[in-house]
Amino acid sequence: MEGRRLRRIVGTLRRRYELKENRRRPFRVLMHVILAARTTDLVSWPAADRLIKIGKDARGISKMSIGNIEKTILPSNFYRNKARYVKAACRMLVDEFGGRVPRTREELMRLPGVGGKSADIVMSFCYDKPVIAVDAHVKWVSSVLDISHEKDPEKVRARLHEIFPERERSKVNDLFVQFGKEICNTGRPKCWMCPVSKMCPYGKKRMRAPQKTN
Repeated sequence: MEGRRLRRIVGTLRRRYELKENRRRPFRVLMHVILAARTTDLVSWPAADRLIKIGKDARGISKMSIGNIEKTILPSNFYRNKARYVKAACRMLVDEFGGRVPRTREELMRLPGVGGKSADIVMSFCYDKPVIAVDAHVKWVSSVLDISHEKDPEKVRARLHEIFPERERSKVNDLFVQFGKEICNTGRPKCWMCPVSKMCPYGKKRMRAPQKTN
């Protein structure tokens, strides 16, 4: 029954959202995920593009000064720390990986500024690996849908991987993120307009539109 419910939910979300093409340039995505911590995509993607426009590749960026990197990635939050992560990560790419972005989670997580979620994003979006990156949206939606209430993203990831077969995982990540941004907002879901509220324990309790105020 549980598997059937989740398949229906994923099917409903897939009819609502257009799945994105995951194949993206590994180095660009890597720079983005390092810059994305506590920073919106509207800031981190352009910052990554500015870096690449100036430095071109890992070798070029590794030769940039910390100060130049800092100015380039502003207004990213924690830009000083991130500038050091970027330079060190690029140096490691050159020294240990021939300037190429590695394909395994273990190798990616050795890079400064790259954790499990960031490694999974690179693996899924660039190398079509069957992994689910657990960001704030995926974690929240998983909790609301009664899939996992764990606080540790690694445990949420493990549970999602138990439930969804490899062929489903990349689309689950994409759908949950889009759903989390539009409707199932972290801490304030719009249950009254949710297409899967009847299949969601949380939504069933909140199936009413917000009261209008005069």
